[in-house]
Amino acid sequence: MTKKTILAMRSLAAVMVMTMLPGVAHGDDISEMRAQLTALTDAMKQMQAHQTELEKRLAESEAARAASARTPAAQATAAPTGVPAQGASQQTRLAAHQATQGSPAPAASSDRPIPSAQVAAADVTTAPPGTIAPNPYFRNDPRAPGKGASFLVPGLDTTIHIGGLIKIDAFDDLSGANLNGWPTDGVSIPLSGTTQAARQHSFSMTARQTRFSIGSETPTKFGVLRSFLEGDFYGTGGTALLTNSAALRLRHAYFSLGNVTIGQTWSTFFDLDASPETLDMTGPVGNAYAIRQPLIRYQKNLGKRSQLTVSLENPEGDFLGADHTANIPVGSTLSTRVLNQVPDILARYTWKNDRLRISAAGVARNINLDTGGSSLAFIDRQGGFNYAGKASTWAFGGQLDAKLKTFGEDSFTLQANGGPGIGRYMMIPQDEAFAIGVAPYGAVNSNPGNGAVLDRDGRMRTIFTYGGSAWYRHYWSKTIRSNLTVAYEHMGTADGTTPINYPDRLSTVHANVIWSPLPQLGFGIEYVHGYLGLHGQTDANRQAGIGDHGVMNRIVLSAQYNLF
Repeated sequence: MTKKTILAMRSLAAVMVMTMLPGVAHGDDISEMRAQLTALTDAMKQMQAHQTELEKRLAESEAARAASARTPAAQATAAPTGVPAQGASQQTRLAAHQATQGSPAPAASSDRPIPSAQVAAADVTTAPPGTIAPNPYFRNDPRAPGKGASFLVPGLDTTIHIGGLIKIDAFDDLSGANLNGWPTDGVSIPLSGTTQAARQHSFSMTARQTRFSIGSETPTKFGVLRSFLEGDFYGTGGTALLTNSAALRLRHAYFSLGNVTIGQTWSTFFDLDASPETLDMTGPVGNAYAIRQPLIRYQKNLGKRSQLTVSLENPEGDFLGADHTANIPVGSTLSTRVLNQVPDILARYTWKNDRLRISAAGVARNINLDTGGSSLAFIDRQGGFNYAGKASTWAFGGQLDAKLKTFGEDSFTLQANGGPGIGRYMMIPQDEAFAIGVAPYGAVNSNPGNGAVLDRDGRMRTIFTYGGSAWYRHYWSKTIRSNLTVAYEHMGTADGTTPINYPDRLSTVHANVIWSPLPQLGFGIEYVHGYLGLHGQTDANRQAGIGDHGVMNRIVLSAQYNLF
């Protein structure tokens, strides 16, 4: 019973007294009055006894809930990769519900810990680039994101969670960007001397980051069965000329049972807890890319402070001249170059205590080219050439980050990434655009990648890429904070196999101020500076006055409302 029920019963007693008073006032004799007073006294005693019983049941119910919160199932500790704060509270609700139904909640033994693939793991305790993270000073507020949109399905042990956010971004490309509402893309920075580089103050707004999610949790004898589905509107379609419509895009679609996660979600190589908080959705260069892809992942807690994660993930060859086709190849969209044959193999180890968190990851991948016997065009430093046949190479990459809590909620994070053929697992390279004179390659490699390059002898050579970032977050007050992130990235081969106008140097600076007046609301302003440097420049482009580098400056204004 709740306190509301007790108050209702007290009100009912008062109503009964009021209804009996007229009979007392109009009694015909003393005997009738005494009889009515006796009946009234008995009724009041019964109501008091019933109230005492209700209060006793309420106390027992609260004690049961507290005991359920202390069960192993409800005490699943946050995994080092950043388990959402809501995960424990939802598990507590499940345990409490089962306790009131007379069935115990399934215990999570030490050899089967709750994995970090929690419902709404995308954006609850931390957030990927472009999303305003929850304010830690509101972590105990019942209105905080991730706490208010859950309900137990009647007759089942399944809890449904509904979430999402509305985000509006306004961009003023002060110089060099001209991206028309799209996130910062370092390799599409116009080179000096081009007409695009001369254009300034391009203003645009977008609501494409708005997204919705639904998830579920069901306790089983094998552990908690979870699911999560999320989409946003950064798909194709839409035009600013008319209605600014945008197509729905899949972000997450996975389920997990015990330690195993199957479906599409954050790659094991991407460390969400070490991701800088930027209003710009792309984020800084040099970091692990916020890639989401289909995977099979296993996670194991190694004691109280560390965790090991291994996974097999969807491969995608990203050599220069690759043709990355649609997921459903129809007609001319069938690949004539990329032939993925081996899943990417990834692993991550994480250790943390109250102030320091350290995490390291690695990836091994096979980059494979097969023209099917056709003679196709490629390009290297000496120019264009044709090749028919097969070529492949094994590629590797590593990632290391450390996050230190300094003062209060302030933190300092360092991240380093690199390796021969790490390619698409690092921020920016996989997003390259290639208009002649503005971007580096020209039409021959119109759909390139950054993992490897084919030489004239038919050998696939990995491109060594390395980079990193330094990020500091400072809270000026409980509602106002700032983030400063400085990042750098370098790409290339030791023997200079890459084309002469290949982008080999990138750097970015992100500086913002974020105001969170309420748990559900966030407002921010951010300055973004980007630099692009090429390996060289062709004689034709130099004669046209096109340089070998470019810069951009952008102001971002964001407003975000978390639905739940």
